[in-house]
Amino acid sequence: MGQLSLADNPPPFVILGNPDSPRIHSFQAALMGLGLAPAMVIAYQNWLTTPQILDQVLTPQSILRIESPGRNFLVEKLILARGAEAAAAEASPWIDAASALDLPEEPGRIRYPRQWYLGFWQVLIQLQTQIATVGISQCLNSPLEIPILFDKIRCQTLFGHHQIPIPPPLGTVTCFDELIARLQVTGCRRVFIKLAHGSSASGVMALALQGSKIKAWTTVEVVAEGPTLQLYNSRRIQEYQDLPTLAAIIDQLCRERVQVEAWVPKASFHQHSCDIRVVVIEGEARQAVVRLSKSPMTNLHLQNKRCPPDALIERMGKVAWEQALHPCEQVARLFPQSLQVGVDVAILSDYCRAIILEANAFGDLLPNVTWRGLDTYTTELLTILGQPLPTDVL
Repeated sequence: MGQLSLADNPPPFVILGNPDSPRIHSFQAALMGLGLAPAMVIAYQNWLTTPQILDQVLTPQSILRIESPGRNFLVEKLILARGAEAAAAEASPWIDAASALDLPEEPGRIRYPRQWYLGFWQVLIQLQTQIATVGISQCLNSPLEIPILFDKIRCQTLFGHHQIPIPPPLGTVTCFDELIARLQVTGCRRVFIKLAHGSSASGVMALALQGSKIKAWTTVEVVAEGPTLQLYNSRRIQEYQDLPTLAAIIDQLCRERVQVEAWVPKASFHQHSCDIRVVVIEGEARQAVVRLSKSPMTNLHLQNKRCPPDALIERMGKVAWEQALHPCEQVARLFPQSLQVGVDVAILSDYCRAIILEANAFGDLLPNVTWRGLDTYTTELLTILGQPLPTDVL
């Protein structure tokens, strides 16, 4: 991405997002910390119903930041409604637009993730058209790249094509029986099953064959049963060994499309399994946090622990650490129109090799995590405004 110069009249920032989001609060705080005016915030809720409000705010000098639409139920329903026709056309589980807008709020419920993705994709295409029409100075994350980052199947295929190290893929499966057959053919005994369009560990399952038995750990909680299972996300990792229940959960996840990959042996650190979230800004690895968990899922919102990378760097050695950051930067370079990409990377049990687990379009919210004394948002702002970054810890 090109850089802009910070002059007496800095360019105006505009954010499309949910106004109560901590992401927006943190970005505004970074602007204030640099003595810049706060960004104009356009709420998804308002833009989705009245898109012309963005045209009234954007100018060719504007810098636009697209934020996550998550954690707002009305916005979720509006996006689901946008995806109804496309989901029906491809025979994915779907709900018509009117019924989507009438859904009751059920916190944690996993509902129509494929339809949501198709709706969000259409939203981003509309946004790209508006941006192109205005001819704004800069967009911090590309509406054309965000949908790729929201598709785990597409991402893993892309990374593999570019020879970026990833867990051995087992491809997609359509049901539990096909999964078991795939495991038998490949000889793989431990896999991760991930919703293609899930985020924050939604619908993730780690599954292990143990002799003739199967055991699974997952964020999925079955709260009630009906014609189809009602699945919810839980912060408490659930364990399943009952075969009919496990098969029913996997069948339902598969209908929404899943990515299946080998469960790689992560390094153990402080008696926890660990991986690392790295924020890559304009192609350079910057802030990083080590995520520690007793379960297969390390996401921090699951009440897992975190720590600075210093002790892990000491354990690995600086050269091995820097080598582990290289594939993170390779991933980010595949998205040249996005200022930042959050990358999850696992250090394998030998403390030498690194495997890319996922990439995230909105992965830069790392409270209290700094690089050379700067948080993620301040680093992004200095980068896009062409200002020098510190060479030493402040």
